Amino acid sequence: MRRVALVLIVLIVCLVAIPALAQSGAEAVPATRGGSLEAEVAALKRLVADHERRIAALEAALAKLAPAAADATEGSSEDAGQPMIAPATPAGSDASAAAQAPARDQAQAQDRADLPPWSRESSWKKIRIGMTEDEVLKLLGPPDSTREIGFTRRLIYKGEVPGRGFLKGVVKLSDGAVSDLDLPDF
Repeated sequence: MRRVALVLIVLIVCLVAIPALAQSGAEAVPATRGGSLEAEVAALKRLVADHERRIAALEAALAKLAPAAADATEGSSEDAGQPMIAPATPAGSDASAAAQAPARDQAQAQDRADLPPWSRESSWKKIRIGMTEDEVLKLLGPPDSTREIGFTRRLIYKGEVPGRGFLKGVVKLSDGAVSDLDLPDF
């Protein structure tokens, strides 16, 4: 997974940098051979600043995609125990600390033992189609309410969760087994 993410980052940077170099190439090098070194340095500084802005934008986009990638790969044996690659920010910088804080806060809220099992995303990820009602109850605990609609029984989990706000999730059972899920909006 690390290699794939690294290749993806390099590919994105190349796709953005090559057209930018082609467009700004004429600006970066003076038209005459007799151009001054100061002009060349100034043009290169502008080019570097432009690339830094583009890299920052790509890192921000990657940071937004990282949680989705983590959800998609969680539970895969290939990457078990491997950390996700974070955007490259200098260690100790304000940007580095700010980028890591939301993920750390979310993980702490998700893993708090004092929260009911149904309010943890990790509990919902263990629910599988075909599980029995008893298996669901062992993972999520008792529902807030139940509702029978036709041949479908619904286990409704809802409530205010500290640090998350109001959450609601529904497990739908047909013939005593899970047939569908409406996950809480974690």
